[in-house]
Amino acid sequence: MATITDEALDQLRAKVGKPRLTREEPTLEEASKDAIRQWARAIGDRDPRWTDEDYASQTPAGGIIAPPSMIYGFSLQAIGDRSGLPGVHSFFGGAEHEWYLPIRRNDRIDVSVKLLDVAIRHGEFAGRSVKQTSEVLFTNQNGELVAKSMPWGIRTERGMGSKGSKHKDLSPAEYTNDDIERIAQLYAEEPSKIRGSVPRYWDDVAVGDSLGELIRGPWTATKVASSRVVYESDLISGTGVS
Repeated sequence: MATITDEALDQLRAKVGKPRLTREEPTLEEASKDAIRQWARAIGDRDPRWTDEDYASQTPAGGIIAPPSMIYGFSLQAIGDRSGLPGVHSFFGGAEHEWYLPIRRNDRIDVSVKLLDVAIRHGEFAGRSVKQTSEVLFTNQNGELVAKSMPWGIRTERGMGSKGSKHKDLSPAEYTNDDIERIAQLYAEEPSKIRGSVPRYWDDVAVGDSLGELIRGPWTATKVASSRVVYESDLISGTGVS
């Protein structure tokens, strides 16, 4: 079983601060109208800014733009540099984002990745692990910076996750036919709850007010997209899927 060795850590740390432009075949090459629509459907976002040209023309952007999360479709490296430590499990931890421009229809996005930090961690979940933090820059075809992301990933030795953890006995959720019917009904009612261009004013909202129930599940395109991110994370590190 692959382990986190000092030699592999030294090799990984040698990459810190060296930016590189990703060149692997992307999932998306440009933010076409069709690509934007399909992405919005996949994440379950019905905001008309992404798909309705008449509506989008009246927004500050002046036309159709892409959901911000679409930056993850332009490169596998959008989740950060997860290379090094061969055979050691890799998974996506999270990210902080800064936005400068919208992704406009037909934009082409280049992705540049720089490993910022390699930190050793010790915890209950997997004993010793490694946190890899990156800086990812997204620029459009005009050389303009669209967004900056600071993603981090966790590397753990396989078979160590959840040893002694209080979470190790979790069981998958089960849904009855009545549960499925209720979820389907809530999905059907969702379009009527979309505010669209109707503003929600500060004075009309009080602490504790409900913004309504958001239904995602039990198995949707959103879940498929999430699974793909985990799968691609392992591909990047060259470890496969456990």
